[in-house]
Amino acid sequence: MNGTVNANGQSTTAWFQYGTTSSNYSGASTTQGVSGSGDTTVSIGISGLSAGTNYYYRVVGQNSAGISYGSETSFTTLAVVPTVITGTATSITSSSATLNATVNTNGTSTTAWFQYGTASGTYNGTSTTQGVSGSGTTTVSLGISGLTAGANYYYRISAQNSAGTSYGSEASFMTTSSTTTNTYIIQPGSEGKDTCYGTVYAKSGTPDAETLYIGGWGDWYYDFFEFDLAGSPLASDTASATLYLYGAAPSDGSDPAFKIYRITQSWTESGVTYSNNPSSVYYKDFGSFAVSSSAQWNSVDITDLYKAWKNGTYQNYGIKLAPTNNSHSNGSIYSSDNTSSSYRPKIAIVYYGTPIGTSTTTTTTSTTTSTTTSTTTTTSSSTTSSTTTTMQPGSTTSTSSTTSTTAPTATTSTTSTTSTTSTTATQPTTTTSSSTTTTTSSTTTTTLPTIPTPTLPPLPTPSPTPSNKGIVFGFVNDDEDNVLQRVTVTITGNRFSDSAGTDEYGYYEFNGLSPGNYTLKYEKEGYLTQSNTITLGKDEVKDLGTILMELVINGKIYGYVVDIKGNPIESVKLSIKGVKTKVSKGTATDAEGFFEYTDLQADTYIIFAKRKGYKKNKQKIAIEEGESKETEVVMKKTSKRAKALFLKQSY
Repeated sequence: MNGTVNANGQSTTAWFQYGTTSSNYSGASTTQGVSGSGDTTVSIGISGLSAGTNYYYRVVGQNSAGISYGSETSFTTLAVVPTVITGTATSITSSSATLNATVNTNGTSTTAWFQYGTASGTYNGTSTTQGVSGSGTTTVSLGISGLTAGANYYYRISAQNSAGTSYGSEASFMTTSSTTTNTYIIQPGSEGKDTCYGTVYAKSGTPDAETLYIGGWGDWYYDFFEFDLAGSPLASDTASATLYLYGAAPSDGSDPAFKIYRITQSWTESGVTYSNNPSSVYYKDFGSFAVSSSAQWNSVDITDLYKAWKNGTYQNYGIKLAPTNNSHSNGSIYSSDNTSSSYRPKIAIVYYGTPIGTSTTTTTTSTTTSTTTSTTTTTSSSTTSSTTTTMQPGSTTSTSSTTSTTAPTATTSTTSTTSTTSTTATQPTTTTSSSTTTTTSSTTTTTLPTIPTPTLPPLPTPSPTPSNKGIVFGFVNDDEDNVLQRVTVTITGNRFSDSAGTDEYGYYEFNGLSPGNYTLKYEKEGYLTQSNTITLGKDEVKDLGTILMELVINGKIYGYVVDIKGNPIESVKLSIKGVKTKVSKGTATDAEGFFEYTDLQADTYIIFAKRKGYKKNKQKIAIEEGESKETEVVMKKTSKRAKALFLKQSY
């Protein structure tokens, strides 16, 4: 921001007040000292502004005689292009799929869609669009249809706002080659694994109870479930996996608003208590649960988690349910020990390929479905067929199983001020100048790993063997201990390499690691890269704690172009080049001869200046990291003899 202050002969301190509402200034810049009795230009940068936002400001000057305020003026920061991350396709069939991604609008209304096609890098198909608003990350899920069975499709997320268009990295999926689907149900009996504990009552756990407490009234109840997945459909054959729990909300019908956590260590029913329970990480919200006090089936999609268990990305230790409120009397969930066998917890997996277990097929023109223990009944019509297999352990049929915003570039317009001379102390005279600001946009496009739900912490995809059970996890914050999202964390060592991005909590995790030495690298644009070398023991779970990343602070060069008498020269064309960084930028002086280059790395720079009627000039200036340096470029007028020679050569 720019303004002029006349100190009127008194030592004066100047600064700017600013805010997003007219006449309401919630922010204040750093200060600049002013002295003398003439007009002095005050130029102070501010940062941390919101994209596409109006800001109002005024200059302030204070000396021993009092304080003066300039008139209010305003500027608008530029919008920033959306930040996009391509997700994984879900609900894949022979002719359709759902494409997923996340979009951060960076504060500007945005339209998002997917591009797709059957050749990498060529997108001849476009999905419908979805409007996105707000400043946070939003999940975008759009279905596409009319696809060819058994074909590879390549796709990417696209998002556009007034600042431009962003494209995510390319991802791919293959449509299924068959329209036949089968349903595999895991519903254990008394040998199933589930329990709960409370923070006041049932602190010792309830491993053999027929019902598990949920919610709470002043206390909290936590529920644990683990299903044996041996013999269940492969991840590559799975279309969907759904967890079903039969239960009732608290007696007043209030939803306990469960959050689901993925358990990360082994546990036993009898070993889970208030003081001893397995560690876990947040997975997703359950969604609406039994909004009636009458027992009913409640379900939640866990396709991505089931696939991660089956393909070895995560060890299957089950899930934990945690309520988010305890202001109501507790409700209940039927456990695997419940005498009503049909209401026990279960997972239903819809998959493609040959039915698992014994099957009985019935073909009719209408659709009928029947499910019995250890029996497969095929449901079909004239065009499709689906098979349901219900598996219980021990049965004879089968073994169950950024906005990145830089300080604005200010341009001072022509202003006039009046000096006041007095033998007594006089308040400073202040004039606020209009400013033109530029916000630098930054687009980060990263493809999520192969697990589809964007709210799930990023899932790395190593290729573990049964003996490789080591886990490394941690968090990444900035140097002010704020969470850093979308930090690229890379791990290498033992002929192994993988990378993951930090989630909304700054969390990352790598699984299936063999013992040995590893190096982790943490990278994010605008921050200094960090590295960490560790030694991992056999089957060790290592917590690396919190890594702090330091923000890179860039410098600036600013100043004035004047003639030999010190008068400012307007409309001088300037270019700056970095000797090492190879940076090349252009600008022009304003009516006051002022110019400014921001976002400069430490380097030696050469500034070139030219204007008709003046001799070309250049100046060398070096800055350190984060340094701001002022300079003055003096230009001489060309002589009449030189002009004559120039005109003569022109004819």
